[in-house]
Amino acid sequence: MGKSKARYVIIFIALILIAGIFFASSVIDNYYSNSQGTVDVGATPMDTPPDLTSPESTADGAVTTDNATDAPQSSGESTSAQSVTSEAPTATRTPDTTKTPDTTKTPDTTKTPDTTKVPDTTKEPDTTKVPDTTKVPDTTKVPDTTKTPETTSAPETLPLETLIYNADKTPSETAPESVRLSFVGMGDNLIHSVVYQQAKKSDGTYDFKPKFAGVADIIKNADIAFINQETPICPGYTVMGYPQFNSPVELGYDLTELGFDIFGWANNHVADKGMKGVGAMLGQIAKYDAMSVGIYANMQDYNTIRIYETQGVKIAFLAYTYGTNTYGQRTQYSTYSYCIPVYNKDVVTRQVSYARQVADIVIVSMHWGTENAFTPNSVQVDYAKLLADLGTDVILGTHPHVIQRIDTIKGKNGNETVCYYSLGNGINAQATFGNAIGIMASFDIVKDKDGARIENVKCIPTISQHEKNYTNVRLIPFTDFTDALAAAHCHNYIDRKVTVQLVRDVLLANIKPQFLPDYVVNPDSVTTESPAVTESPAVTESPAVTESPSETDLSTPQRLTVCIDAGHQIAGISEKEPNGPGSTVMKAKLSSGTQGVASRVPEYQLNLDISLMLKTELEARGYNVIMIRTTNDCPMSNAERAVLANNSGADIFVRIHANGSTNSSVKGALCCAPTANNPYLTADNIAESRRLSQVVVDEFCKETGANNQGLYSVDTMTGINWCEIPVTIVEMGYMSNAEEDLLMTGNAEYRTKMVNGIANGIDKYFEK
Repeated sequence: MGKSKARYVIIFIALILIAGIFFASSVIDNYYSNSQGTVDVGATPMDTPPDLTSPESTADGAVTTDNATDAPQSSGESTSAQSVTSEAPTATRTPDTTKTPDTTKTPDTTKTPDTTKVPDTTKEPDTTKVPDTTKVPDTTKVPDTTKTPETTSAPETLPLETLIYNADKTPSETAPESVRLSFVGMGDNLIHSVVYQQAKKSDGTYDFKPKFAGVADIIKNADIAFINQETPICPGYTVMGYPQFNSPVELGYDLTELGFDIFGWANNHVADKGMKGVGAMLGQIAKYDAMSVGIYANMQDYNTIRIYETQGVKIAFLAYTYGTNTYGQRTQYSTYSYCIPVYNKDVVTRQVSYARQVADIVIVSMHWGTENAFTPNSVQVDYAKLLADLGTDVILGTHPHVIQRIDTIKGKNGNETVCYYSLGNGINAQATFGNAIGIMASFDIVKDKDGARIENVKCIPTISQHEKNYTNVRLIPFTDFTDALAAAHCHNYIDRKVTVQLVRDVLLANIKPQFLPDYVVNPDSVTTESPAVTESPAVTESPAVTESPSETDLSTPQRLTVCIDAGHQIAGISEKEPNGPGSTVMKAKLSSGTQGVASRVPEYQLNLDISLMLKTELEARGYNVIMIRTTNDCPMSNAERAVLANNSGADIFVRIHANGSTNSSVKGALCCAPTANNPYLTADNIAESRRLSQVVVDEFCKETGANNQGLYSVDTMTGINWCEIPVTIVEMGYMSNAEEDLLMTGNAEYRTKMVNGIANGIDKYFEK
């Protein structure tokens, strides 16, 4: 009986153990299957309308690690530890075959990484010269505009309405019998980094009015003034230039104070801060004393035609764009199709036809064309004819960033449509002198017993003037442009010296004489003294100059310019970009960097701390300094940072990084430089980059006493391969070494030595 009881006890214990094993197996399998589903490999545009009320972070938090196989850990552009561990468990995981798969939860194969989400496809860096890092949307090819996209059907279910912006605060009860209104319209207003930096005051606020002082009278004296505001204004987001623009809120107030009555927002940068950024902007622009077109809150708003009414004249304004940099040219996403009007023949036909019925005059802003092309492309010509056939009175073209011709197009009903194919730029800091030449549309709107019409069609040429290193940026009329200013301008024009006559030649080559002012066509027969010239301040007396007199001193070595990039940012960018111009090798755009083994300080924070200290030191030594980033929220790829440096006017590009190694005993400093056979750089740039790297690491180690590891020659650094100016990546030390980590992150005396060492190397480099 005792043996039998013992046998039952053993069997009972065995059954409990077996049940426990099965239960544990089930829990483990369930854990693994669930954890697999949380790996986020990318982000796609939302499928449901967004909340357009509050800002969101501009950092892409979906993927924060880089591909570790692209470069060694000491490269400064990527680290390996995190990306490897995220894939290893899934490679060995065995599915639980005892469970029936949940076929209702299939992977969403439609959520592929959004390859249209490329930073600037419109070639508008701070000084705008774009690499071929991504395929630029071909604005000569638009989606099939003969068929309405799916998302346009929803807005069409709502009736079209009108919203009248009454410009006359106390309109008279009876309209005058005859009215003549003067109109001016400005093209792409691009607030690059140097523009807002120069507009910043000592109290941290901004004043842009001095930048437009030269054209202030032209704007103020017009009855109606329009501006295509290319850069968004999103409160709650970091102020930024290229490639993800965001301008200070003061800009809108200043532009309205200058006299702009209508803002056009339909352009490729309007969604640079995402759809919540659009929502934040909608709340902000409602505070400006101006009418806005080309950005809408919902479908009903999208279907509401804006009417600007003054002195009894009703003027309908509509605005369209080919797409946005954030979402490309695709129109199928309901998240923005009704908020940002992408042009489509069915939509344009419906809305413009309705506007024609309810307004005296119809003006349409079209963000279209091929960048830097002085000739309209076929899409522009086709849409211009469509708009003429619909009875549009005036087309204001933007986006090419250079001027294009003005035409009078005959509509199918015998009407005539004035088409400014491209107004070029307003204020900007783009890369060529062609980008500096703009035209303001100028015409009269007349309404009398014979109806409403457009008369006196002209243009007013302007120059975005800036001297060496993009100092003292301001917009002036061509009448103020002299050969002395031309000689001081920081650009050349292809193979010709910049002169007043060059501007005149460009204008005459692209604009028919009847649309140009007399002082352009017959300069010897008219005086150049206009009210705008005599009443506006002299261009050399703007606050940008008086606050920093040395900025106009173009002959002294003190104005040498250093562009500093504090490597990485708070979140990585997993999307790919070419290793160099024309390369088929693709690399992750950016990593978030390594982390201090002892301090736990992230590398991106250390890099920023030292970069800001270096900026202060270099400026004290007389250098002009341009910073790629001043906060940890700067989602720019390595290639984009290099291109920004290329076009910033800087003499050298210094990239600040820290290192990491699997061997915790390794310590010391090095500088990354291109190899002697780098396939992407010129021989001169290779030689200068290597010389810069050598003197910086030598002086750094001399000052700090760090182990000198010399040059790390490499051709897999995107941030080097895209550079057209001498470049170095300073690896200040190893954060994987506890001693060196704590020195770099927590020892104030050592940090000062680090900064002085880099600055000493820069001084020595320029001692040629």
